[in-house]
Amino acid sequence: MADQKQLEEFVLNATSKVLKRDKNTLTMETRWVEDLKIKSLQVFMINMMLENEYKVKITMARVADNKTLMDVVDMVKELLANK
Repeated sequence: MADQKQLEEFVLNATSKVLKRDKNTLTMETRWVEDLKIKSLQVFMINMMLENEYKVKITMARVADNKTLMDVVDMVKELLANK
C-alpha cells in the first residue's frame, strides 16, 4: 500500500500533467473547481491515472465529489484500505 507522501506526490504530478500546471503552484489544499477550473474530461483523465497506478475502481461520481487534492488522496487511501 502506498504511503501518504507517495499518494500526495502522485496526485500532485497527475494534476500537474493533466492540467499542464507547474506542480510547485499546487498544494494539497488546492481546490479543483474554484482554483483549477477543472473540466470533466480532465477529472476523467486523472481518475484513469489513479485507477491504473493503484489498481482501484473509482466511479466518476466519487472522484468528482472531491473538492481538494487532499480529498483525492483520502479517497484513494480509503479505497486501498478496503481492497
